Formats: sequence, C-alpha cells, structure tokens
Amino acid sequence: MQLTSLLAFAAPIAALGRAVVVNNCATEVSLWSVGGSVAAVGPLRPNGGSYGETFTRDAVTGGKTLKITAARDGLYTGVV
Repeated sequence: MQLTSLLAFAAPIAALGRAVVVNNCATEVSLWSVGGSVAAVGPLRPNGGSYGETFTRDAVTGGKTLKITAARDGLYTGVV
C-alpha cells in the first residue's frame, strides 16, 4: 500500500520537466535564474556549456525565468 501511494505522487513530480539552456555561441554568456529572488547561475562556457533546472513554483512571482546576458553583470547594468 505504501508503494502505491508513493507511485501516485511520483508521476506529477516527474511531469514537471526541466528547462535546459545550451550555449552554442563562440563566446561565454552569463545565465541568471530570476523569480522572487535573483541567482547568478554562472557563466556558460562557449560552444556547448549548459545548465538545467527543474520547473518550480515561486511563492512570490508564481514562476521563474532564465535570463541570458553577454556581460557577467549584464542583468544589473543592462548590457545584454
């Protein structure tokens, strides 16, 4: 019975999915995860650097967005 209960919850969790960003540019890009707070995910190396995160619900904004900038501080300076 416990296994059945566990499996009932596993399907909705697995259905959440993931957001994946792959940098196919010849230059480094910076990635930011933005919701109720801002987190610098870090620079993604050129030609294949990647990042992924599971879709989540943010209590403040309802969701998150991934922002990409060319400059390391681009989210704050406006240099995209």
